[in-house]
Amino acid sequence: MNDLIELKKTLREVLASLGANEVLTYNFVHGKLLENAGQKPEDSYKLRNALSPELQYYRQTLTPSLLDKVHLNIKAGHDRFVLFEIGKSHNKIHSSTDGLPDELEMLALVFADRKPEKNNGSAYYSARRYLDELFNKLGIVLEYKPADVKMDYPVTAPFDLKRSAVVTDKATSTFIGIIGEYKSGVINNFKLPKAAAGFEIGTTHILEAASKKDKSGYVPLAKYPSTEQDLCLRVEVKVTYKELFDEVSNLAQSNKPGDVNVEISPVDIYQAEKDKTHKQITLRFTLVSYERTLTTDIPNKLLKDIAEGANKSLKAVQV
Repeated sequence: MNDLIELKKTLREVLASLGANEVLTYNFVHGKLLENAGQKPEDSYKLRNALSPELQYYRQTLTPSLLDKVHLNIKAGHDRFVLFEIGKSHNKIHSSTDGLPDELEMLALVFADRKPEKNNGSAYYSARRYLDELFNKLGIVLEYKPADVKMDYPVTAPFDLKRSAVVTDKATSTFIGIIGEYKSGVINNFKLPKAAAGFEIGTTHILEAASKKDKSGYVPLAKYPSTEQDLCLRVEVKVTYKELFDEVSNLAQSNKPGDVNVEISPVDIYQAEKDKTHKQITLRFTLVSYERTLTTDIPNKLLKDIAEGANKSLKAVQV
């Protein structure tokens, strides 16, 4: 079977298993939809003989079409949900050398939550959990870097770049896409809840990253059960999530037993309205050994060592 077709099948199965809902939207959109998402209609290919005034332009990316469906689902009584689409897009920014439109194979996902205070979670990290889990299934480790606020591409247009990250394959530095929260104007235009975030990534980029993987790096599934434990650290506002995550990752590697594999994933970031100087960052640690069943003293000691190390380097305090 064609590799791209097989990949799309896998993406659909994994996201559906995580509770996300697939939608199918038109490849052609209204110019107003592009403008609402911060995209420029002149960067789209326009149809001369459109079937309808609503379908005059090729869509530049998938995200605007998904955002257009969020308010409808909220009106239908759904407070918290995830939508995704796998499809093609076209734009003049990424046209081929002969001037013909390139078909961009993309995957976009939108997370929306009308009652975030009830669910106690960050929209960005809620969306990121889907991305992390998806690539965990594909055997690819992602790296997140702060987005350059000067980025000006159709795929970045809907996102608030101060609250977004560029996603790459950590092993090969292959560009994957972008993840983040949306601009305030986009939130207003589409009547999104304040807790809304998502990502858009290239499926061909995923294939590129997968093809570069070291085939000898295959790791079999552990026959022993894994154990999970959360660590909440209170840090100064000036300490970024990346700084803390990198420090914690280094401490985990240097303090873990040799036969134990440790995966770290974000849970949430919380800052009380009255507290202008500190915030709390919660991380989830998943530990597994390929040689034995882990007892509770192992994760307890590891998290204690990590908390003490983070306290020395970043003045983090375990909550």
